Amino acid sequence: MEAEAVSFSLIQPLHSIPIAGVDVETTGASAELGDRVIEVGIARYENGVKVAEYQQLIDPHRQISSGVSALTGITQSMCEGQPTFASQFPAMSGTIDWMCRRAPERAKIWSCATRPCSVPM
Repeated sequence: MEAEAVSFSLIQPLHSIPIAGVDVETTGASAELGDRVIEVGIARYENGVKVAEYQQLIDPHRQISSGVSALTGITQSMCEGQPTFASQFPAMSGTIDWMCRRAPERAKIWSCATRPCSVPM
């Protein structure tokens, strides 16, 4: 499917440009070392109005260090039994899918961030 091209003027008011804020908390800073997502929050705005929101704790199926818990306030017990990243990916993607279709370079970033989904969690 061809990506829909959308352009914005540099003088266009920022509140009129669709935007999504994505916040991700992880067990550490290295996917290569096995660190995983423990929380995702997404807020989508159109014309300055929040039109969609997503927030979910994620079970990383690995230990959350005391340092990460001190930094984020997210503990092991809060994440145990929560859905996996892979199981929540469709809900997350639905929240920002519109942005990826309109900005192909953003889709590439999201794709890189979600590569661990192909690995059983």
